[in-house]
Amino acid sequence: MKTTQTFLMLLLIFSVNTFAQSRDKIIELMIDYSLNVGKAGYTHNFVDDRLNPALDDLEKIVCQNNDQQLLEDFLNMMLATTDSANEKPADVLAAIFICRTDMVESLLKTKYKNADILEMLSFGFLNLTSGNDKPENYQELQLRLASLLK
Repeated sequence: MKTTQTFLMLLLIFSVNTFAQSRDKIIELMIDYSLNVGKAGYTHNFVDDRLNPALDDLEKIVCQNNDQQLLEDFLNMMLATTDSANEKPADVLAAIFICRTDMVESLLKTKYKNADILEMLSFGFLNLTSGNDKPENYQELQLRLASLLK
């Protein structure tokens, strides 16, 4: 029994450390991209191979852990890279809007009230909900998005 408890404790410690490293790596990549978008080495390959996979992880962390600070770091990256052709941030923002509607809505009504971000949210939401696989509360989400866009 003691061996099982020790194993579970080590697994928990490893998971927490891995989560913190992953979160820190995501923030580091977003800052790096924000400061260097459009420069050599920060084009298609960087976006596809490094940034977009990190944004998938960001989505999971924010949705699972209600991580508002990580969401704010993401929104700051979006503001700094509005000229980017990368659609992934719009899709990730929409996915976070679906899983953490109140948090996104609150930030976009106050600190991050910005037409570019709202446009990206609208675009991402359309991307994610254009097929048959709509969230259960799709109608409510549409209304809340429309209210943000006013």
